Amino acid sequence: FHGTMRVVWALGVYAGIASGLEPLEPDSAAGAYPENAHVRDAGLRGDAHARTLACQGSVWLNGAQWLQGGVGRVHISGSWHGPTAWVPRSLTHSVGAHLSPNPVPTHQRKWFDRTVAVWEGADWLGRFEATQCGWTVAGVDVDTTVTTYPAHNATIFTTTFVSAASGTNASAPPTTWADDNPPTADDVGPFAEFPAFDLGAGRLGNLSWMTWRGGLQFHDTSKGTVQDGSGWYGEMHNLTGLSFGPMVLFDESPASPPTPSGTLPTAIVSPLTNLPLGAARIRETGHYGCRHGHGGCLWAHGPSEELTSVPAGFSHASVVVGGLGGIRDTLHKWGAFLQAYHNTTRLADPTLDRLGVFTDNGAYYDAGYWPNVKVDAGKTLSNLAESYKAAKIPVHYLQLDDWWYVGGNGTVEKMVTCTYKFTPKTEGKGNDTRPLFTNGLAPLRQSYGNLMLYMVNFCPENPYLAAEDGHRSIPDPEGHFFLTPRADTSEAAYGKLMDVGVAQGMSIFEIDFMEDNFAQVARYRTVVGEAEGWLRGFSRAAEARGLATQFCSDSARDVLTSVMLPAVTQFRGSMDFACSCDAEPWSGNWDIGQQGLLISALGLGTSKDTFFTQGSQPYINHTQAKDCTVDNYHAELDLFVATLSGGPVGFGDGIGNTNRSLLMRCCDDGGKILNPTVGLGSIDATWGSRGRVTPPQNKSVASAVWSAHSNVSRQLWHYVLAVDVPSPFQLIRPDLWPSVSTDTPLLHRRWHAPDCVDGQPAAACGVTPGLPNVETGVPPSGSPKGAHSWDLFTVGGVTSRGVSLLGELDKVVAVAPARFAAVVTTPTGGLRCDVTGFPSETIRLAFAVGVVVRSAQVADTGSIRVVEVTLSPDGSGSVTVHPETTTIIAYKVIP
Repeated sequence: FHGTMRVVWALGVYAGIASGLEPLEPDSAAGAYPENAHVRDAGLRGDAHARTLACQGSVWLNGAQWLQGGVGRVHISGSWHGPTAWVPRSLTHSVGAHLSPNPVPTHQRKWFDRTVAVWEGADWLGRFEATQCGWTVAGVDVDTTVTTYPAHNATIFTTTFVSAASGTNASAPPTTWADDNPPTADDVGPFAEFPAFDLGAGRLGNLSWMTWRGGLQFHDTSKGTVQDGSGWYGEMHNLTGLSFGPMVLFDESPASPPTPSGTLPTAIVSPLTNLPLGAARIRETGHYGCRHGHGGCLWAHGPSEELTSVPAGFSHASVVVGGLGGIRDTLHKWGAFLQAYHNTTRLADPTLDRLGVFTDNGAYYDAGYWPNVKVDAGKTLSNLAESYKAAKIPVHYLQLDDWWYVGGNGTVEKMVTCTYKFTPKTEGKGNDTRPLFTNGLAPLRQSYGNLMLYMVNFCPENPYLAAEDGHRSIPDPEGHFFLTPRADTSEAAYGKLMDVGVAQGMSIFEIDFMEDNFAQVARYRTVVGEAEGWLRGFSRAAEARGLATQFCSDSARDVLTSVMLPAVTQFRGSMDFACSCDAEPWSGNWDIGQQGLLISALGLGTSKDTFFTQGSQPYINHTQAKDCTVDNYHAELDLFVATLSGGPVGFGDGIGNTNRSLLMRCCDDGGKILNPTVGLGSIDATWGSRGRVTPPQNKSVASAVWSAHSNVSRQLWHYVLAVDVPSPFQLIRPDLWPSVSTDTPLLHRRWHAPDCVDGQPAAACGVTPGLPNVETGVPPSGSPKGAHSWDLFTVGGVTSRGVSLLGELDKVVAVAPARFAAVVTTPTGGLRCDVTGFPSETIRLAFAVGVVVRSAQVADTGSIRVVEVTLSPDGSGSVTVHPETTTIIAYKVIP
């Protein structure tokens, strides 16, 4: 079974997806056995131990058992009930009822023991195998089901309450704040433990792991191994709760079988349904505890123990997705499975592919910190738009942050600005009051094309959500609170507010402090369906109005839940730009690599937040701004990160302070972002690798090696961004994702290399065989806070006749899908590039020709050929580079 994932039932006689068993005819009655099922049934009939094995599920990967499941304890009627309280129950009335959330077109029972049924069938995800077991626990009927989808290497563990259960809450949300610390959703485990993986069984106790926790904008990831001295329990008992993301398990032991590409075998474990309230916990069960490998510890998953009751029919599912392609590859397969399971769709989002302007915390025009607060914001921002037109800087939207609308006035929780009215505020006091936007927002919509408007939550008094239709937040120490909608009022409340925004020109939406909006509302945490209904109602309101939405101050839980929310298209992956210096030098606003791993895996954009395009922004008066923001020492790094993020590129300069030549490296002449196919994420070696050290660290800086890629005509170009790598670190092929076969010759170029000149040797402008050494060095001693050393490397392939597309060397993404409609190898071994862009735009493409390849390795990088092409009035053109000649065509695309 090398290289496959399976679930084992019945003493290993039935081996899940790897068994190759033919489907059997359905049984005619409960308890009837097909004649050719006697071998599989022999391990069950009258054998309680065999039944236990059949119901627990064991996950195998790379030829070894990784996870041994089973039922743990359950909290019902106010008490915990251990595994021995799970009494087998006949499935006569519920068999097959909970295999799939959508109708199953075909399913066949393989064998049936009244209390256990094994099924084979197919649904919209493909073929599946399922084992369903009936139980009664403390008078409550419960089913557990283990379902495997072989095509996805995915196994689902589902708990279904056939009858209702009360007294399920083993803990409760706080009723007040602790000092000045807002409530969190940490340290919350499941009330019904299934699956409960045994840390003493299989390879689980020997695996390495990483996960996300807390607010994503604070890039709080954790990693560890049993051998690191802390062990699973030493760290992971602190990683329970409702704010954590999927757990990434990977095997870096040199003793485990190698994978074909040298990558790390990986499994992802996460909630699959009931996503806002999926919980996990490491729990000691035996005398020896978790550290000693004596089977005294369980890693349990299930619905939150803060739920006070569950209705009949309530179910919760967790999923395990395995793969041999490494951490990032398996994360994307897991993300694809979640999206397929939930039939995920996304609204079109203009901020993900067009250049824009932000006015949030740290931007020059964050209104609370303008040099002259008496200035008319509408006039100022209209003048700003005119300055961009004069400078030929093509902006397509304007983001307005919490300062623009009428917010709370000392009656709400002090950390956020709730919405009293979703209309422009006034400034000043007494007789000196004046509108912040004299003519409203309509002129700004006309000047910028789109408006992205911001909110957090509702004030206690507002025209959109009545107090009786909402939930009050847990009050802060001063008694302040905010309102959020109930599940059944969410769509209407947000719809009313959004209609006011749309009438003023809003076409994009942002909602902030998502983690507070959840963690500080007890009803979302204690009542089945309230949190999910709140979020689904919000999304329906936004979908109906075509409002693509960014979630900000979010948790990994929010990212998972977005698979059910078509309106949510992007997540903040960084802290506010103004706060960047507070976290330097370890992790400033540019540091999104860890968050990008998770966000991009679910098909979303990662927002880096705003940035300056040049260091000096004179006359700014921002009380939070420090030297690293006002005199920004990494403007180029910020642009690289924003462009490669897959999220919005929204700069925040003051008027006349934009470095156009730097900014335009992110987009075409019309402001269309030239972004990669998949944005930045940490390379796998960040977390671990077999027999190889992780990227070198410098204790005074945040060393990072991240990658993104473009896929054009099924050809790959990789972009590797390295920051503060103090010593040599040579990339190897397993560091690239998607992987590149060993028979594909590769070359690379460093961004900070000399310019490429037509006809010169390619080596003279930094074109180098193979993969790069990504050493960047570090800022010298005495450098200002916020200084970094970085470089960007582009990696591409070579045709059989020695031609390589280097791309647009003056753009961050040299070969962007938004620029290259097709890149096709010609019969002569050359390349034909069909390109698109702004009408009549002139673009400059570079190629390496005459590249010498021996044994799939580049021996000589050849010479440079530079081609300029002016696009036709419809914005299209074509370039063909043969080993000997070049042809340039401007043409009209015929649909």
